Amino acid sequence: MKNNYSVFLIDNNEIDNFINQRVLKNFSESITVFAFSSDTDALEYLQKNKITPQYILLSLNYPTTNDSDFFEQYEKLDFDNKNTSIYILSTLLLPSDIEKLNTDYKHIGYIEKPLSAEKWLRVMNTRRLKAEITPF
Repeated sequence: MKNNYSVFLIDNNEIDNFINQRVLKNFSESITVFAFSSDTDALEYLQKNKITPQYILLSLNYPTTNDSDFFEQYEKLDFDNKNTSIYILSTLLLPSDIEKLNTDYKHIGYIEKPLSAEKWLRVMNTRRLKAEITPF
């Protein structure tokens, strides 16, 4: 039996969203991908549909909102979102940028673009290891 799970892709670059959808769907047919071109659209969809995705891949540096707005609004949603792993998916390369991410945002990790099957496998393994050591 396959484990079905959902991934929210949030990136204002439609080409990146398309490519990332293909990478995820080629990785496994059990992945349901929801792609959004803005964090506002994703938050509205989450609120309206009460979906709890297993993963959110969030590209930062939106022109429409402050990057921290997504995290603040996400925490305010009225459903259980603690089982969602949020990863920053970005082209940030400077160590100072990564340090800022680690101190300013509530996310699990950072994935440097472009997304690949190998990078996604590392994400999956990280979540599986975390689940194995989390006490019940």
